[in-house]
Amino acid sequence: MGAPAQLLLVLAAVAAALACAAAEPPPQERSALQAFLAGTPHERALGWNASVPACAWTGVRCDAANATVVELHLPGIGLIGSVPPGTLGGLRGLQVLSLRDNRLLGDIPRDLLGLPQLRSLYLQGNLLTGAIPAEVGRLASLEHLALSRNNLTGAVPSALNNLTRLRSLRLDANRLSGSLPSLSFRQLEVFNVSYNDLNGSIPSTLAGFPPESFAGNVHLCGPPLVDQPCQPFPSPAPSPPGVPVPSSKKKRKLSGAAVVAIAVGAGAAALLALVLLRLRDVAVARREFAECVEAAAGAAAEHRNLVPLRGYYYSKDEKLLVVDYLPGGSLSARLHGGRGTGRTPMDWEARMRTALCAARGLAHLHTAHSLVHGNVKASNLLLRPDPDAAALSDYCLHQIFPPAPARPGGSGGGYRAPELVDARRPTFRSDVYSLGVLFLELLTGKSPAHHASLEGSEGAVDLPRWVQSVVREEWTAEVFDAELLLMGGSAEEEMVALLQVAMACVSTAPDARPDAPDVVRMIEEIGGGHGRTTTEESEGTRGASEEERSRGPTP
Repeated sequence: MGAPAQLLLVLAAVAAALACAAAEPPPQERSALQAFLAGTPHERALGWNASVPACAWTGVRCDAANATVVELHLPGIGLIGSVPPGTLGGLRGLQVLSLRDNRLLGDIPRDLLGLPQLRSLYLQGNLLTGAIPAEVGRLASLEHLALSRNNLTGAVPSALNNLTRLRSLRLDANRLSGSLPSLSFRQLEVFNVSYNDLNGSIPSTLAGFPPESFAGNVHLCGPPLVDQPCQPFPSPAPSPPGVPVPSSKKKRKLSGAAVVAIAVGAGAAALLALVLLRLRDVAVARREFAECVEAAAGAAAEHRNLVPLRGYYYSKDEKLLVVDYLPGGSLSARLHGGRGTGRTPMDWEARMRTALCAARGLAHLHTAHSLVHGNVKASNLLLRPDPDAAALSDYCLHQIFPPAPARPGGSGGGYRAPELVDARRPTFRSDVYSLGVLFLELLTGKSPAHHASLEGSEGAVDLPRWVQSVVREEWTAEVFDAELLLMGGSAEEEMVALLQVAMACVSTAPDARPDAPDVVRMIEEIGGGHGRTTTEESEGTRGASEEERSRGPTP
């Protein structure tokens, strides 16, 4: 072959490569992506520049010819709100969609349920509500479905049986109820419905999965839950002969506790506990009490990092709140209970994930409902078996109590902001201060209440002032909990980073404190964000090169 011929071949190859590089998905796909981003608030800039081909945008992956969008990866970029209708449904060639670990609200987007080629759908770690729609069974190509760590309710739909190619199904850490349908999948490798409100016997088609797949559902029974065997329901015993049935002529008024206990006993689908809170001293009328509690309940219903408020009872003598029972206890008990008795210390990752839970719950109250918590402290942060689902309790109740007597230094048990004189008038800034004290408690292992009771040469020595004095002397390592240091590991940089966040939160100048959403962002950026599962990286992007993966946001 002569030189001219070789030159023509080279030029043809270059022309083909340039043509491929310049290729774009159809205009409707580009428009769908732009409409989605424009209609969904997001905290992290993506740099989707109109002058750049859509296939080169962050998180967007096209087929080999750059002719259609086949994957969209936008995990943990701070997406907020509902997915706009008529946007992502226009990506007809989409095979992988990951919107995990954001703050998406509302129902599962119906647009997504009509994508004919969708193989992997990752929506875990959001704030989605409502039921799992039966239309999910139309996604005939689906292999991986992850809806865990949301607030989904209702039953597990039997229409999932239509997903004959399904290899992984994650529905854990929601509020799903009812019995499990008989699901049968030939290729299913991963199945998890743990930490829901499911009941009844586990179908034999699912009994081959490990007990961990069903944990946290106290009313599920049967294999593989060997500690929760199904029991036949006993018949009621007849009344013994000769014992008269009590007459109903003389009526007794039931106490509030009895009324609520009967209601709780009737609701056997969920294990509830009665919590009697700082409520005998309620100083408002029934209407104000109801308004306060209902506002708090509405906020909690949307976020898993707030303990759900199920109901209340109000009478002249008793005021009760009904909340979910969380068997993990409080952060205070976990950190300070039984030290030195051979217990397992709380490791660093668990502490970081707990800090993020508290920040997310508080940010939701502040931004979504303009509500102040008013009593952020470790004893009001309740733990669940899922470390990413720790939940704040005792929120938004400050308005219903009488003024508390002022304490020296405004200690409030070590959590109260120095500018806060009246505990009934907390602010967003005072909430953030209390959150910062909680972070210091996680870092130091020291109780703020204990420090608030100590007296130094200049008065009360609260925990923030003690930490400041140690850091000022450049003894930062002395701040951290000895239990953490004894566990070893390489988390010291992350510990210092969280310490910096905490010190910003406890600034004596309220205006210098960050907003709660900024605190969430700062913690998520420490170490890339703790508690985020990376199922998509092992399943949805299998076979992709490291260079290709680096184009999307860091999970």
